[in-house]
Amino acid sequence: MPLPYKPNTRLNPANSSSMHKMLIQWPPKPATKEGESLVQMPRPNVYIGRQKKVGKKAERDCSTQRRKIKEKRKSKRRKKRKKEKKIKDEK
Repeated sequence: MPLPYKPNTRLNPANSSSMHKMLIQWPPKPATKEGESLVQMPRPNVYIGRQKKVGKKAERDCSTQRRKIKEKRKSKRRKKRKKEKKIKDEK
């Protein structure tokens, strides 16, 4: 089965970081001028192969994960407290 996207082969040489990531452009649109890069429109984070998230993106991801875990813990504590209070009130 072919990939639903086409690897972006016309990469911008000025943007060398895009070289090692091999960014994919979706939905595919033709480059308007010759030599113009396709790496200009917003696209999903799709990489060929596995790509470690670097820098700010990784930080942001990490912090959201931490926040999610924190919120989960908070809600668990809240539920526990509610239960304990209920039992206390029944006595």
